[in-house]
Amino acid sequence: MVGDIATVFFRKNGSYQDIPLNTRATGPDLSLFQNSRHALCVVSGLGKVNGLRSALIGGLMNELILDEPTARALLDV
Repeated sequence: MVGDIATVFFRKNGSYQDIPLNTRATGPDLSLFQNSRHALCVVSGLGKVNGLRSALIGGLMNELILDEPTARALLDV
């Protein structure tokens, strides 16, 4: 697992199904974000780049706000 959205974890490939820890999560089903008209993500910090990349791969957002160092790191990898 590389990140979470609202306490629901996802993998490096952006998938979140069949992660045992998510059965105890209090967050929403992440398919709500994949099918949402507005799924906003705000990220700051280089430590979030791997999780951000995975969330993008998984289509877990369609609007993104991030700081410049994080944006550069996302593009550099």
